[in-house]
Amino acid sequence: MQIIREPFAQVNILLGEQSAVTGDTYHGSVYVIREPIDDGVLVYNVLTGELILLTKEEAAIFDGDVTFDGAALSETLIHKWYFIANGQSEQTLCDDVRAFLKSNVKPGSLRGYTIFATMDCNARCFYCFEHGQARTPMSAETAADVADYILRTHVTEPVKLHWFGGEPLVNMQAMDIITTRLKEHGVDYISDMVSNGYLFDDDTVKKAVELWKLYRVQVPIDGTEAVYNKIKAYIYRDGRSAFQIVISNVERLIRAGVDVVIRLNMSDTNVDDLYELTRFLIQRFAGMPHWSVYAHLLYDTPQSPYSPERHLRNAKRLVEFQRFCMANRIAYMPNLPNRLKLNRCGADSPAAALITPTGALTLCEHFTETNLAGTIYEGVTDPDIRAAFAKVGNNPELCNGCPLYPSCVKLVRCPTRPYICDAADRYMEEAIMHDRMITTYLAYKKANTTL
Repeated sequence: MQIIREPFAQVNILLGEQSAVTGDTYHGSVYVIREPIDDGVLVYNVLTGELILLTKEEAAIFDGDVTFDGAALSETLIHKWYFIANGQSEQTLCDDVRAFLKSNVKPGSLRGYTIFATMDCNARCFYCFEHGQARTPMSAETAADVADYILRTHVTEPVKLHWFGGEPLVNMQAMDIITTRLKEHGVDYISDMVSNGYLFDDDTVKKAVELWKLYRVQVPIDGTEAVYNKIKAYIYRDGRSAFQIVISNVERLIRAGVDVVIRLNMSDTNVDDLYELTRFLIQRFAGMPHWSVYAHLLYDTPQSPYSPERHLRNAKRLVEFQRFCMANRIAYMPNLPNRLKLNRCGADSPAAALITPTGALTLCEHFTETNLAGTIYEGVTDPDIRAAFAKVGNNPELCNGCPLYPSCVKLVRCPTRPYICDAADRYMEEAIMHDRMITTYLAYKKANTTL
């Protein structure tokens, strides 16, 4: 047995070692996922976070229950919670661990700030969830107040800033004011951004690196040139191809050392076009580091209305596409997490603040005018709103026995996940977990290979 990823530190301390009692029978934990590879079998415990590599012969132990007889391998796997004593409710165990860890997180211990520099945008995408919202920019005065709020409330460094919109680059002034003020006060910070990439010229990239300390940008590219230009429908009418401008700007960013994650929005109608686009990107950025690709399904658009059958069909297409990207070594596929998942997002995280252009505190990117929890001046003034957004919507019938339960938090009011764990959700999440296991192992193998 070889340890590839150590268990989550806090979970490991909390659980300790499970007792291995001679003659007692133990069953394989439902939270254990196996992935056969050329070197053996990867085994991941989703609750404890530990990833191990077993030989194929060792992995055969998971083919049935284990009656402990003192064997070294079974003793180790029982101690490490890969096998569970019969009669133990694993869901209760997971819930208890998560509840204890969440109880030790102090409210208001802010580590990350999502900042809406503006609600305006220079594109007019048909699928945008912000249609009908006021295109409010953040004023210089509010930006200064946001910086002061961060100075008052942050508890760790570096402070993590997440620029959002609208298109954040439409109001660079707000980002300049906030980061300049933090810099003047000696606060260490880093930032990332969701941007369409259109406005990243040379000067902006330089400022992004030096002042905003931008380390990553997510850029949606919705298709090949003609498709992209039609979907984005930029406000500019100068005859230039927006696609070519954005592709050039992506290159500017990656040459400056900024990681660019290219998001491809997938629907029923554009799968073939996304493959063509990806082949273009592979050729265009051949040999360059700092870029990757992932696909995201669009839901409930006129082109792709929801149905369980359609959702599952598209989920399988998405996984197949992601494997294509992995084979070409361009997939945005993070390693396994380094801590147990306690929160879904900023809506239920006491360590996150989402700040609208007017200085209001929201709990979700989809709500910048309603369902507000407070302001940067008064803090959270409506705890009932916060509690409502943090309400967990896990389904006991579906969650009991699900191997991904420790890594999954579904919220009742989440507008982007309205289909509570249908077959397509489960298929995608399981596929992604398997892919992350492989990614983590390959990173471990690369780091431990002697040249």
